[in-house]
Amino acid sequence: MGLRASGIIRTDVAPLKALADVIAKSGVMKETHGLSTRTLLSTTLSSLPASLLPPALQTLPSILNSLRAELLLVPPRVSAWERGLELFPSYTCSDIGLGKNGNTKRNGKGKETHKPSDRPIEIATPSLAHIHACLRLVDSYLLKEWMGHVPSRSGVASDGSRRTREQSEIYRALADPVLTDELVELCVATEILVRDCVRDLDTMSKEEDAEESQATQPYP
Repeated sequence: MGLRASGIIRTDVAPLKALADVIAKSGVMKETHGLSTRTLLSTTLSSLPASLLPPALQTLPSILNSLRAELLLVPPRVSAWERGLELFPSYTCSDIGLGKNGNTKRNGKGKETHKPSDRPIEIATPSLAHIHACLRLVDSYLLKEWMGHVPSRSGVASDGSRRTREQSEIYRALADPVLTDELVELCVATEILVRDCVRDLDTMSKEEDAEESQATQPYP
């Protein structure tokens, strides 16, 4: 996709490159390729100590909405994997801490049903970095809440008069069974990703060992 089609004009290129350099040098993001605004914001927020985070009522609803929007992209990718396509095309094994080879291609489950001659299937790939950052933020807010003024369930019940409607909405959102199902789908996808990476890296290691063995054998 060209820059113009993305809404970027020529005069924007230099400032955006400079911004990418600043982000790369800051160490907040390990990889700036394909970086999105939402991932940059969530990763930056998740790097802050809990004491410096904005109040939960101001931030947590937006974090949950962004998290759920990203999680909705996971099930279609799993379905694509079941049809023989890659699970997360933009991710390599090194992205999840497995191996250093960034070119390892993870094929889908079973026989490839989508031929190269077929029209490309447009299925958005979720940002695992954004999902991870959002989950870290939710965890930080929950720990801050539990370690703060909500010591127990009985305390919550007895002090209900101090609870606002917004707080109740947040708790209901966190307890939503649909969110639970979406997180289970994420667990399934990450399990597939890790398993396939381990399998492919093991295959590559065996191939390299075989090549080294052949290279060290004396010629007849």
